[in-house]
Amino acid sequence: MLAFATDLRDEGVDTVLDNVQGRAGVGGLTMAVAYHDARDVFPHNPVRKVRYLEGGAVFFPPDEALYEQLRLKPRVSELARSGDPLGELCEAAGERGMHVNAWAVFLHNDRLGFSHPECATQNVFGDYYLTDLCPSNPDVRIYARTLASDIARYEVSTILAESLHFHGLGHGYHHERYFEDLGTIGSYLLGLCFCRHCLEAARRKGVDAEMVHSLVRGELERRFVDDVSKEDPEELTRGDLEPFGGEHLLG
Repeated sequence: MLAFATDLRDEGVDTVLDNVQGRAGVGGLTMAVAYHDARDVFPHNPVRKVRYLEGGAVFFPPDEALYEQLRLKPRVSELARSGDPLGELCEAAGERGMHVNAWAVFLHNDRLGFSHPECATQNVFGDYYLTDLCPSNPDVRIYARTLASDIARYEVSTILAESLHFHGLGHGYHHERYFEDLGTIGSYLLGLCFCRHCLEAARRKGVDAEMVHSLVRGELERRFVDDVSKEDPEELTRGDLEPFGGEHLLG
């Protein structure tokens, strides 16, 4: 069962755990400890029924010493500046013999992307996708490891890790729009990351990164002029990507 820090603050930790344990008969609770933007409806919330979640933030006070030498540092939510929602939940749940899981969104973080665009994914045209941090970037990798270690300071049974991967083009930002039908192939190609860290990683794997870059860019430029999206398959296979370095694009 999932809960947000706002649930714990608005309803009270004891009330939430009473309902989870007594009414639902569940032995534990999963709390979102690092999460993205969202607008949610909470029928049971006594304070408000519709709430905007403070996105790109952590809902516990981080150990600042862990991040002192890091380029990326977690954004602390307003709730965690005045208390420790995760710590309070772990303590109260432990007294009841209940377990707590921590749900953390790692790389889908527009707050960090906008403040550190050099750490975001970058398409073949050099445009940054500021909602997603690049998994190949060394600064991003050490941030993710440090965040996991920071969460593990608490008495949590499990860390549910979301968004440790490349995201692609879609589901990046609110009201994202496409004035062009890219098709499945075009959407896939435009979602690939060609930042310098990804290009270096590709070269280490024996991939002709410059060739793939040229083929992908050329195909997308062709699609921006000619409407070929209707020719695309619903689901991509390695063969569909063969004309522009497909042997490298699907691993």
